[in-house]
Amino acid sequence: MNVKEYISSGILETYLLGGLSTAEAGEVEAYVQQYPEIRAELDKLEGDLEKIALSYAKAPSASVKSKIASQLDFAEEKEVKVIPIPSFYRQAIAASVALAIISTASAGYFWNKWQHAEGRVIALESEKGVLADNINLTKQELEKTTHYLSLIQDTSSVLVTLKGSPLSPKAAAKVLWNKSSQQVYLGGLASLPTPAADQQYQLWAIVDGQPVDAGVFDLENPQVLQQLKTIGKAQAFAVTLEKKGGSPTPTLAALYLIGNV
Repeated sequence: MNVKEYISSGILETYLLGGLSTAEAGEVEAYVQQYPEIRAELDKLEGDLEKIALSYAKAPSASVKSKIASQLDFAEEKEVKVIPIPSFYRQAIAASVALAIISTASAGYFWNKWQHAEGRVIALESEKGVLADNINLTKQELEKTTHYLSLIQDTSSVLVTLKGSPLSPKAAAKVLWNKSSQQVYLGGLASLPTPAADQQYQLWAIVDGQPVDAGVFDLENPQVLQQLKTIGKAQAFAVTLEKKGGSPTPTLAALYLIGNV
């Protein structure tokens, strides 16, 4: 047995305060007989408790003793004999005082523990909120991916490859167009040059030889499919660079991508 750990555990103090069960108290008494260090520590604690109790003791004044004697109908004033408190009662008083001190210390200890626990609960609630947000984002991304896969597998969907014009021969992109739902998605835009701050790329559907606006798009997430305007029918798709916000008609001199359906 590790005597030092046993002494520092506080079980001896609890023993003196009568807070142990009969079995636990018997174990302490057995260890006291077996280990001199534990006996010495217990004696020291008993002495400390007695000192604490006696430090609060106050001898009665002469006037108080006289008043008590008169109320007891003593014929003449006699020296009041002070009866010493038996050792058992001294220990009981000391234990009571020590219990009050320990109770106060314990209250502070558990208050700090509660404060720490409350802070931990708040932190866990915050982490829970962040985790819930991440789960929602993941769920949304999964739903998008599932939707894209269903579009690709749909026999009504057409994947159109757009190739670069002489303005940007290495540029390319993909248009996913569902003829049934008329939904249009554009992706694979990483090879397009970054436009000026006042310019924006615009997708066009070529319908019976005429360009139809399919919407403007950005290059912030070039690998992510962007949903643009619905198109009922088309023979080709093209991309031009226009003023920011788009144009009602395409600027053919700024044609960057084109591809036939």
